[in-house]
Amino acid sequence: INDAYWPIEVARDGLYRIELRRWPRDADVPISGSVPAVSEPFCDPLPEGKIYKVTAARLAVQGFDQTISVAKDAVAAVFELPLKKGQTRLQAWFLIDDVQTIGTYYVYIQK
Repeated sequence: INDAYWPIEVARDGLYRIELRRWPRDADVPISGSVPAVSEPFCDPLPEGKIYKVTAARLAVQGFDQTISVAKDAVAAVFELPLKKGQTRLQAWFLIDDVQTIGTYYVYIQK
């Protein structure tokens, strides 16, 4: 399991929407999809994105630990949950074929 996490600070108690993505929102690419290689002047080239068959997403924060299914064409896995004010850590993973895990690359949190 990938043990990476994000330290976060919850500003106020309340219901939060947490969106897990593999690609940034502006890319609008499915979690299991790929992005083209990038080669721009004055920048290091980036290879084409690897395709993973993501079947589920898992989120763990403040005692909440849930896994949900991810549709083949989903651009995000969305969780809604209550969070309490204070500093905490957020962990998130994508499951490939329900066996292997990779970390999520982008997390968007909204109250």
